[in-house]
Amino acid sequence: MTQSEYVTVFKEDLVDAVKLCHAGLAQDSPKMPKEYLNELLNLLFGYMPVSDRAEIATYLAEKKYYHR
Repeated sequence: MTQSEYVTVFKEDLVDAVKLCHAGLAQDSPKMPKEYLNELLNLLFGYMPVSDRAEIATYLAEKKYYHR
């Protein structure tokens, strides 16, 4: 993406995202951290413009998460 864009996020979804992050890090959470990550991904993926989804596919296919 060459140009900055803004996406409006519902406040309730932002609060839920932060709660999921904290729940995933808490030692006494009833679920495994991966489950909270999946819930977070599902929540936030809906806000992503369709035009950016190819970038995610490339990121995963090329394993760019290894290149920090």
